[in-house]
Amino acid sequence: RMRVVPSVGAAMALRSSAWNGESRALAKVVSQAATEGRGETRGGLLWLEHLNIVVGDRAVAERFYFEKGLGCTRDPSRHPTKGTMWANLGSQQFHLAEEAADDPPQAIRGAVGLALPDLDAAHARLEALAEDGVEVLRHDATRMSVSCPWGNLFHCYAVEQPESPPADVPKMVAMHAGTRFDVRGGPGIRYLLVRCADAHAVADAYEAGLGNLALRPRDDLALVAAG
Repeated sequence: RMRVVPSVGAAMALRSSAWNGESRALAKVVSQAATEGRGETRGGLLWLEHLNIVVGDRAVAERFYFEKGLGCTRDPSRHPTKGTMWANLGSQQFHLAEEAADDPPQAIRGAVGLALPDLDAAHARLEALAEDGVEVLRHDATRMSVSCPWGNLFHCYAVEQPESPPADVPKMVAMHAGTRFDVRGGPGIRYLLVRCADAHAVADAYEAGLGNLALRPRDDLALVAAG
């Protein structure tokens, strides 16, 4: 038997196509979901405050998440050289825990959607981190996808200005709908994609256990609102 192994260029082209398609599709479905169920009053999760990720080499993580990479700001309440780092993006955070013998670096089975205040500047910074294992693929003027040194995938979007929302749209719905892709008017963590065996079953659990609004736009996809 002959095994066909794609060239580096072909593999990158396939990856670019897959990331581009996923980035575009998720942006569309998340934006549309913001207007669904707008007349309902629900409990459940009110806010996605932070994501906790175990990272590898501290210096490499600092370059990726802070001034030389994504552009998050350092939370001043944390020690600058030891312990878990807090990376602020808008009103949300990444909590970056250092790896240990029994706690290796994590790679999320899915992707994180980020709204960035200056996509062009972030793109230039991240491209300079290729030696750290960072891969950046620019899709268009408002979107790019980035793989971190430990394999986490970030779909990044420019914070765009919205069109005037309909008069009957509640304030918080208007802030997450329209043509922009932001979090409460600015940068932040817009969504977390988690691959699982049964998306609808997971949505059922969030609805039953926490009272969240859950939407099921496709047989293989469910969205759980946080806020």
